[in-house]
Amino acid sequence: MKSAAHGDEIYAFEELVAELTSAFVCDRLFPEYMEQDLEHHANYLGGWLTGLKQDDKAFFRAVSQAQKAADYLIDLNDRPIIQTVSELVAA
Repeated sequence: MKSAAHGDEIYAFEELVAELTSAFVCDRLFPEYMEQDLEHHANYLGGWLTGLKQDDKAFFRAVSQAQKAADYLIDLNDRPIIQTVSELVAA
C-alpha cells in the first residue's frame, strides 16, 4: 500500500476519516460542545474534501470508516475500565 504524504489524496482521505470520527464521537460523548465546534469541523472537512474531488465516492467511504471507528471508541467508553484493559492485555 502506498504511504500517505501530506497533501496527497491518501492523506486527505485519512484526515477526512479522522475529523469525521472526531465529530461523531464529540456529538455522542460531549453534545454540549458540538454546537460550538460544528463550524470548526465543517471548515476542516471542507478543506480535505477539496483534495478528493477526483473521487466522488470518497466522502461516503470516509463516513463509513469514521462511523465504525466512532462506534468502537464509544463502545470502549461505555465499558468498565477493568474490562477494557483486560481485553487489551489479552489481545
